[in-house]
Amino acid sequence: MSRSTLFAIIILVAISLVLSLLAYSMLPNSIVVHWGIDGSANGYGSKLFGISFVPLLMIGLGTLFAIIPKADPLKENWKLFKQSYDTFIIGFMVFLLYVHGITLAANIFPQMVAVGPLIMIGIGSLFVLIGFILPKIKQNWFFGLRTPWTISNEVVWDKTHALGGKLFILFGVLTMSVSLWPRIGFYVFMGFLPVCVVSIIVYSYFSYKHLEGTRLSK
Repeated sequence: MSRSTLFAIIILVAISLVLSLLAYSMLPNSIVVHWGIDGSANGYGSKLFGISFVPLLMIGLGTLFAIIPKADPLKENWKLFKQSYDTFIIGFMVFLLYVHGITLAANIFPQMVAVGPLIMIGIGSLFVLIGFILPKIKQNWFFGLRTPWTISNEVVWDKTHALGGKLFILFGVLTMSVSLWPRIGFYVFMGFLPVCVVSIIVYSYFSYKHLEGTRLSK
């Protein structure tokens, strides 16, 4: 993690804390922390939990993201996609801040904030970002599309991540395109995501088998 990325995380965490402090006096003692696919509230928590959960999560994940590359036996490979990894970290932190802002706003102005569509736009955007980053990720033990076959073969890793990137971008665009219809979006999410996962696993398996077969036939 670069110093500029660390600084960006600190700024984003600080913004989340400022939002929490500004919202505190306007929030009820019990706030909504989860909504159903129809937009109705179905999960509640204390005001303290609502203002502190995401900032603490951002701090915890930021720390984890900084440690992971150093703990990887393939740490040298991380230098090859350092910028892409930093882009993912900042993008993910912005997503968490976005969710935090929506949660606070929805509890202060419940009739004005359409939680479902806004969350779906955020999720779709995150998947598009990850889709662009995936092909740039080099083989490692912690970050990326890790199957037994991508871990075992660097060529399979690269080919699988190229496919995964396209599928994630498609998934993200589909999610955003149906954001105005959260119920439909939920089924798109729950239907297409498993298809992506299975496709990636199957593709990595057959790519590995093909490469192994080619190698043994020589």
